[in-house]
Amino acid sequence: MKWLNIEVSTLRSPEYIGSEPLARATWLNVFAYCVEQENSGIIKDCEHWKDRQWQQTCGVTKDEIGISAPLLTWSDGDLIVWNYPIDKELEVQSKRNAGRETVKKRWGNSSADSSAINSATSSAISLAGSSADTERKGIVIGKERKDIDTDLFEIFEKSNEETAQITVLKKKFIKPTIEECVEFSKEISIPTAEGEKFFHYQESKGWKVGSEPMKNWKSAMQTWKGNLGSFTSKLENKQPNQKKISQLKPGDKYVDPYGKIQTYCKH
Repeated sequence: MKWLNIEVSTLRSPEYIGSEPLARATWLNVFAYCVEQENSGIIKDCEHWKDRQWQQTCGVTKDEIGISAPLLTWSDGDLIVWNYPIDKELEVQSKRNAGRETVKKRWGNSSADSSAINSATSSAISLAGSSADTERKGIVIGKERKDIDTDLFEIFEKSNEETAQITVLKKKFIKPTIEECVEFSKEISIPTAEGEKFFHYQESKGWKVGSEPMKNWKSAMQTWKGNLGSFTSKLENKQPNQKKISQLKPGDKYVDPYGKIQTYCKH
């Protein structure tokens, strides 16, 4: 877990208030270590640890551990952390596992390496909030990019008090060939020459919309079609002799949407 789930009532309890400040600080450091390790608030077989090992693992000394009862107690060589949120730990683990299963179901046995998925999900998810009645959180907990073959996926794991949601965004944009643009121009009923113009125009711009990379070239071409009629209509209003695209014959001259004179060629 990445958060300390401590309720205010814990810090106002007789056990905490009645302990010395040094004992409270020691408990908090050991508490944080257990949260990080997700060990249910029990450090097993640590009674024999030397002072240096306590300092390296929990940031406290062995003597400080010894004076921290009842916040820290011993049981058969194991150190027990008082009021550790075991239920919250189990909840986080359950959501993490649900996240992994969702990714596996989405991608199945694809070329995505399972270790890449596991590292993305396990490092991303953690719980925001401290108790079951905490307000719902919609916080993006983690983000990790993974190159999977030639595709780039961005996996965001969002956690709240009820569900672990995973949103896998679409793979990166792959620009079309000029043949694909020409073929699509037929599908949307514009001259195939416009498909070629669209391709060369986008090639010169680096396939961007404004300053952002293009996401869907077919949508951009639909917009191109809409602008084609719009610009032609405006030019026709300014130039009475300008023919409509539907009236053009092969060899006729016309002004394209960008104000350039073109020769119409029907394919």
